[in-house]
Amino acid sequence: MFTGIDDFGTGYSSLSYLYRLPADSIKLDRSFTQDLQNDAKQRKIVEMIVSTCKQMDKRKLVAHIKWVALS
Repeated sequence: MFTGIDDFGTGYSSLSYLYRLPADSIKLDRSFTQDLQNDAKQRKIVEMIVSTCKQMDKRKLVAHIKWVALS
């Protein structure tokens, strides 16, 4: 069985959840992926979260993206 954190990055989620909760995967909130092609700041945040997940051996799910080359 796998567990995950849905809509990561909004509401009550925080970076501390990445190491405190026994989640296997992280799904980023849609608000981070709406305009990756045109928003460099948004792209940097997504790249940072993807990189952090890789380093912690967590699967990452970046939803609502038509194309992206982050990993």
